[in-house]
Amino acid sequence: KGVVKDPKEQSRYYLSDWRTHQMSDHLPMWVELKIDFGGEYLAELVDQGCLDVPGVHRPTTCSPEDLPQVIALVDSAMREGSDQTMLDDYPLVYLNSNLDNIRVIKSDGRVVSVVPFLPRPVKIDDCSFSIGIISPTATYPEHRRKGYGLGCLKSCIERMDQVGCELSVLWT
Repeated sequence: KGVVKDPKEQSRYYLSDWRTHQMSDHLPMWVELKIDFGGEYLAELVDQGCLDVPGVHRPTTCSPEDLPQVIALVDSAMREGSDQTMLDDYPLVYLNSNLDNIRVIKSDGRVVSVVPFLPRPVKIDDCSFSIGIISPTATYPEHRRKGYGLGCLKSCIERMDQVGCELSVLWT
């Protein structure tokens, strides 16, 4: 179609066509890493007691009832002062069919940390594999530096193994 110049048409295209089918407006960058110490490092930090805080539970799967709290958390971290919401910006991440791939930590019944991932197939020529796209993550400021995001991330990595993701990608 070329470049859309009419402002109303640009807005319509962005809101209905482009944003619905995109994870982000960034181009993917592929990097091959020849080492993998991530699992051991995360396990060591968790074993040191990062998550042993009274009133805080270990990561759990996001339930449909948790989703409004999850959206409020990520919106407060990434969309404050905006009329945009992460629910619209990342619609595939927050589908009911993907809730099993969202990990949350609650403190006193409130979602205070979240790490979601979206499994996606990748096919390049004859090579096929599955990736887990991690994004968007958030923790309320008063709950940071307690290992909550780390715990959610470790739980997501375990889930990626269960669903056959061979690579995880942090999408920023």
